[in-house]
Amino acid sequence: MGFSDVDKLAINTIRTLAVDATFKANSGHPGSPMGMAPAAHELFNKFMTFNPDNPKWANRDRFVLSNGHGCMLQHALLHLCGYDLSMDDIKNFRTPGHPESFETPGVEVTTGPLGQGFANAVGLAIAQAHIAGVFNKPGHNLISNRAFCFFGDGCAMEGIASEAASLAGHLWSRKNECAKNGKAKENDWNNQLARYAEEYPAEYAEFVRRTEGKLPDDLEATLPEYCASDAAVASRKLSETVLEKINSIIPELLSGSADLTGSNNTRWKGAIDFQPPEYGIGEWDGRYIRYGGREHAMASIMNGLAAYGLIVPLSGGFLNFVSYNAPSIRLAALSKLRVIHIATHDSIALGQDGPTHQPIEVLSHFRARPNCMHSSLTRQNLPHLKNSSVQKALMGGCGYMVLDSANAAVTLVSTGSEVSVCLQAAAILEKQDISARVVSIPCFEVFDQQEESYRLQVLPDDIPILSAEAASTLGWERYSHQQFGINRFGASAPPDELFKMFNLTPEGVAKRAALTVSFYAGTLSVGKQTVLSPIRRAFAQIL
Repeated sequence: MGFSDVDKLAINTIRTLAVDATFKANSGHPGSPMGMAPAAHELFNKFMTFNPDNPKWANRDRFVLSNGHGCMLQHALLHLCGYDLSMDDIKNFRTPGHPESFETPGVEVTTGPLGQGFANAVGLAIAQAHIAGVFNKPGHNLISNRAFCFFGDGCAMEGIASEAASLAGHLWSRKNECAKNGKAKENDWNNQLARYAEEYPAEYAEFVRRTEGKLPDDLEATLPEYCASDAAVASRKLSETVLEKINSIIPELLSGSADLTGSNNTRWKGAIDFQPPEYGIGEWDGRYIRYGGREHAMASIMNGLAAYGLIVPLSGGFLNFVSYNAPSIRLAALSKLRVIHIATHDSIALGQDGPTHQPIEVLSHFRARPNCMHSSLTRQNLPHLKNSSVQKALMGGCGYMVLDSANAAVTLVSTGSEVSVCLQAAAILEKQDISARVVSIPCFEVFDQQEESYRLQVLPDDIPILSAEAASTLGWERYSHQQFGINRFGASAPPDELFKMFNLTPEGVAKRAALTVSFYAGTLSVGKQTVLSPIRRAFAQIL
């Protein structure tokens, strides 16, 4: 059956809008919108279910334009369908110049890097199957939406598309039914939701909490507590312990790993895999996804899961190979998606695995990324630290005072596994009559968000500051006067030998702290500040 005159008018309107907007902007891609206009019109007009008056309706169909450079197609469709995208917005095309979920109502995910949208769409489809498995009940097909994706030849050439397609092909074994779009469909759904609330009040309350993006009130009370006298333990093991405690309190957590479950410790006891029930190895409401060796697709699929709503995706990988995920993590940060990547095996402590697996520059890379707060976990056991607390960690920096006095000659600042090394270095300095403060900054970005007065308490004036980390020193100049780290690739050897080789030992840190004190000796005078904290700046950065 051919197109009617009204269909042809709609298709040509999409085409002319795309051509006019790109011509006016002298930028953009009119070709793909013109070529895809007939298929897009047919999809939006006759197959998809959505409500422009409520772009966040939970059971809406999701559309993803993976070849985001053709975004004038989506902008034209959203405008013509009645979304809050005016003709003035169309005239200002290229601001934004790709689909951006945080800017344009009706855009589900941010696309642009080719192939990302395809993997996002797989994540949206996984989310639909999982949420339907959790909340659908006999007589209540509450969740029945679908995900549609347009992608071009460039997307198909990207490896991420092949990774995502292979996982989708493994997981998908059912057919979806088509539905009509329009406001009436949402009204029917709202009526069904009201009946659902009466028959399943507990599930309804949970559904509402998730749609509002709220965490359970009793979450913090479930967190495990530790004290300095507890036995040393690897931080990846602590992460597993936390997951064991919170997985039942936060049922929206959907965990997984790229074939490294045993190393990342991302699967709690009794977890059910997300698999088609007919496979006999999982359920649609399962909460653990075995992504296989598909790191890049995993991260992008997680973006789709988060964009769907109702789910907080979590995954694990080796820190060095989180670099495979970098484009997807960048889009998650840009879109402010709630995704959690647990990175383990965080330094030269990998030892014999050698420089191919030892993340030297990776921390600097992710610290430089806006909206990206990272936690890198160790394989080796670490001691518990005095004076630490959840509250201090949430503020991004907390001081562990060895000798907190006006006579402190140096501040040692580090994070993670190096904090205990700095504490031991401070004890060595004490024997040399050098008083030292030791400070931990668990997260740069959160620390930077604190009031300057608090940051100056942690890193005060008039005391030279030395940073120490078993990775690149890049970035530490914002918090220290002198930096000690590793600015070359690692090596293959037992961990203890590597730390001795790079002098990242208590003795090595103490030696450099003494050199720092000596370097600044004579520059401090009574009543006059001559060593300003690196926290102080002539002007504030644009954030």
